[in-house]
Amino acid sequence: MLHVINNVRLIDARTEAHYRIHTQIDSSQYPQVHDFYEFVLVTSGTLTLQIGERRYALQPGNLVLIRPGDIHTKSGKESAHINLAFPTTAIDALFEYLCNEQALEHLRDLAYISPVLLKGPEFLALQERMRLLNAIPAGEHERIKATLRSLLFEVITRYYLPPLSTGQAEEAVPRWLSDALVKWQTEGGRNQGLEYFCENTGYSKEHICRTFKCCFGMTSTEYLNRQRLNWAINLLLHSDYSVTDIAYESGFCSPSRFYHAFREAYGMSPKQFYHECMQTNCEVFGRKPYSSF
Repeated sequence: MLHVINNVRLIDARTEAHYRIHTQIDSSQYPQVHDFYEFVLVTSGTLTLQIGERRYALQPGNLVLIRPGDIHTKSGKESAHINLAFPTTAIDALFEYLCNEQALEHLRDLAYISPVLLKGPEFLALQERMRLLNAIPAGEHERIKATLRSLLFEVITRYYLPPLSTGQAEEAVPRWLSDALVKWQTEGGRNQGLEYFCENTGYSKEHICRTFKCCFGMTSTEYLNRQRLNWAINLLLHSDYSVTDIAYESGFCSPSRFYHAFREAYGMSPKQFYHECMQTNCEVFGRKPYSSF
């Protein structure tokens, strides 16, 4: 028997949040489906979760987003997990704020959303953030609502928005690669190529190349050059660096390489791009899509 749970029966409209720690699972309540979103964060043991036809053996640190309409079943002994339920209005407001309704449509249309694995301090931090909702006095509705929306912003933008924006949510970027990409961007690694990722991840060139192609639909060189150009565009528009300085700051080995890559991507020189962008309020960005990880 399929159990249908409605938003109005579970979630307080004044807080938009329903928080619960589960150490036992009532099998009589499954399978179930509901008209709201739900995060499941496994904190101990192994939780077996089936969504549609996919079955996952979730370990501590696994985070799952269950959407309205996802038929699911939970099972498992000696496991614990946190449930955080929130209405569709909360997620709609978040994507509207992010000006990314296309990603929201993609989130709704996907057949499956793979679990995310959080490790170490990241897992503990999210666990404490969720538990904070339970520590706020029940009568402080606005504070609970604000805390929930802050949490949703952090989780969605960190773990779900990047793969949604690249159209690769079902083949989400593995944690080892996303961490290496952040380090590459923020710790002066933009002038380095594939060898950098081998050294920082321990994976072979072949495995890394396959992963780039799978996650982003392009080679590692193409993807890294796209990120270098993204960085260059921001420096063009928001710094007083010379074009030569921007070339090196963005990770290109020479100004000529930068000019060639820029013209190939945008059909004009960096200076032409800057002037046209200033004249058209950056509408030139619509000429060729570019994305971050």
